[in-house]
Amino acid sequence: MNLHTQLEINGYVFFPKWMPETSTINIAKLCGEIFSFSTVLGYQTIPDTQQLKPKEKDYQCNTYSGHFGLDNFPLHTDLAHWHTPPRYLMLRCIQGSKSVKTHILPFNNILDNLQKLSANKAIFSTRPNPNGTTILLPMTFHSDKTIIAYRWDSIFLLPVNSAAKDIQNYFKSMNFKDQIQDFELLHAGDTLIIDNFKNLHGRSEVVHLESTRIIERIYLNKVY
Repeated sequence: MNLHTQLEINGYVFFPKWMPETSTINIAKLCGEIFSFSTVLGYQTIPDTQQLKPKEKDYQCNTYSGHFGLDNFPLHTDLAHWHTPPRYLMLRCIQGSKSVKTHILPFNNILDNLQKLSANKAIFSTRPNPNGTTILLPMTFHSDKTIIAYRWDSIFLLPVNSAAKDIQNYFKSMNFKDQIQDFELLHAGDTLIIDNFKNLHGRSEVVHLESTRIIERIYLNKVY
């Protein structure tokens, strides 16, 4: 079964200790077409491969690390505030830590609840950019002519209508413990590929003794 088929069926794929001597960028090239920030206005300085290291909170830094520091990262869609977020993300362990888990929540697990809350009517606003500009985004959108995708982010999406406020309250009130799949990116080369349209993901708390954790992230437009 190829990678594309596995992602279509499960929405994520985990490869333990996958060619740890090979760079993340070269692994990504084996998997599919790499998404490059160089083509996105305002993001051109972001490298294709980003190193994720635990950091203390810094509210001057408008990132998940800035907002949450070593605490849990809530479930979210990566770059949910973009009109169309990148389709796939790859997380690859460079240096792992035993206590830290990557959480995945498939939208399919909560689809009935989202439909009851009229997720297809929920409209969010992005936070203002440095120019004070915002855009309006639906929670549901079409990734192509047939696939309906979902987005969620508690930091970068602000509810505009009543359906969006209901969605926000739903995510605030639920812990999703029984619906989450946990993965350990512990060993060098451990690689997790996630369909960003079909899943939410997050991260457990990082204890200070394990703040040397290093994960590399890269986005993909398509997989083979």
